[in-house]
This record gives sequence, C-alpha cells and structure tokens, in this order.
Amino acid sequence: MRKATRFFVLFAALVSVALVSLGFASAALAAYPDQAVTMIVNYSAGGGTDLAARALADAASKALGEAIGIANVTGGSGTVGIAELKNAKNDGYTIGVATLAPLTIVPWQIKVPYTPKDFEYICAFGQYGYGLAVRADSPYNTVEDLLTAAKKAGRMNYGATGYPQPFAMEALGKAAGVNFIYVTYADTAALITDILGGFIEVTLCDQASFTSYIKGGQMKLLASATDKRWEIAPDVPTPGASWSGRR
Repeated sequence: MRKATRFFVLFAALVSVALVSLGFASAALAAYPDQAVTMIVNYSAGGGTDLAARALADAASKALGEAIGIANVTGGSGTVGIAELKNAKNDGYTIGVATLAPLTIVPWQIKVPYTPKDFEYICAFGQYGYGLAVRADSPYNTVEDLLTAAKKAGRMNYGATGYPQPFAMEALGKAAGVNFIYVTYADTAALITDILGGFIEVTLCDQASFTSYIKGGQMKLLASATDKRWEIAPDVPTPGASWSGRR
C-alpha cells in the first residue's frame, strides 16, 4: 500500500523537520505548485509553533510563487491537526506543521488515528529552547526561590501546552524533592492569560511564545532550560548555573 500524497512539516521542540509522502509522483513535482497550498498548524495562532510556521510559509510562498495559507487545527494535545492532515485530499496541496510530541509521545498515552509512518520528512527548518518563567510581580526571582516555596507548600502547579515540558518538570521535581503538578492548556493564549492573572505560578515556556511578554515586563525568566542563555535575558542563568548557585 502506498502512502497518501501529502506534505508534512514536523516542528519539533528543538528541531523542526519536514516530510513528504512517497506517493507524490515525481512527474507532478515538475509543475508543483500551480495553485495555493494550505498549511495545517496543529496549535493555536500566536504560539511558538504557529509563529515559526508562518515565517516558513511566508518564505516558501515567495520562493515557490504560490500562496501558502495557514489553517490552525487545534486540540487533542496537537493530535487533531495531524489527523486532519492524514485525511486531507491526496493532491500535495495540503501540508502540515506539528511538534514532535503528537507523533512520538502522545500516541503512547492515547489512541490516535495515525502513525509517524503515514508521513515522510522533507527537511529541518527551525529550533527553539525553553525556560522557567513567572509573572513579573511574582515573589520568585530565582529557581531556588521557586523550589523553596514549592517545598514549603508541599506542591506547586505549573502550566504547559503539552510535551516535552512535563518530562523536564518531573525531572526537576525529583531532583529537588518537589511535587510539581502539571496543568495542561489547550493553547498558549490561555496559558499566558492564567499566568498573568495569577492562577498559575510558573510555566516552562518556549522562547517564541513568551519573548514579547518578558521583553515587555509582564513576565520574568528564572532560568533558561537549555545550556544557552536567552538573548533577551543574558543575565538569567542556565539550569546548571541557576541550580548550583553559579552564574
């Protein structure tokens, strides 16, 4: 059985990868595209995945000479958009963008109507990192402040829109002896609303989604979650430096 004729762009948490179906005939590629293309994004408008997808679509449409329109198809921890892509017409004019989790993590938690083998990767196109962030007027100014408060309270809720963030928070909690409770959000907009409203104390967030709020003084970064500091917050330490007291 051949694979359906679809394009798919996988936007991983750290590296984005594109794919194309094996069923798309090489003869058709010579004239492709000769009409507008739809790009399915499996998260809401304004989030990190959406922003990256729109930048890619803009650059690709200029190179190809055809418009690439964005269709945000959300839900199911990112799986609904991928399922929509699988069921799209097999003509090569529907492409998609998704994070790594809905393909490699969520299918182990819930039943999904697709497998990674339903799509073929085209290319890598971007990457971003994460960081621990709180509201600007939060009493926590360092990771140590956060952990101390969480230990005293016995538990602490954190917000995220999906995986792999819970893996990192679980690892941090076990290392520090803290019980972090995962509160899942359907989209970044809802998470930001609750952070700014004080309903969630901390989030493990991506740079693309939260940069404007940190630069605008509405939120503050406690630590980068990678071995590199964020360009917008060069004085904020990396995990090793933050948790060991080094800067």
